Amino acid sequence: MCVMSGMQAEAEVLCRQKEAAAANRKDSKLKAVVISEAWDKKACKYNSPSVPFPFDSKATYEQSMRTPMGREFNTTAAHRQDTVFCDSTTCSWSSLHNIAY
Repeated sequence: MCVMSGMQAEAEVLCRQKEAAAANRKDSKLKAVVISEAWDKKACKYNSPSVPFPFDSKATYEQSMRTPMGREFNTTAAHRQDTVFCDSTTCSWSSLHNIAY
């Protein structure tokens, strides 16, 4: 009987620890929602520590990534200008905007 009471005490402690951990989760107040808090090692290599060159803030970079690219969303001239091939040794930024179609 002593062993059982010790096991019950351990079970209660573990139950309280689980409840405390569940209360600290982001999805604790959301019903039927599970937010994964796992660290994705494969996606980590694609994260950049800083913003790429022409952008000055994270918000402007993310906005440009959300902008749809393609013929369905842009005019033909804008699509050509956005997708033109340019070799870095022969083409400059100013010559990209002066292309006539």
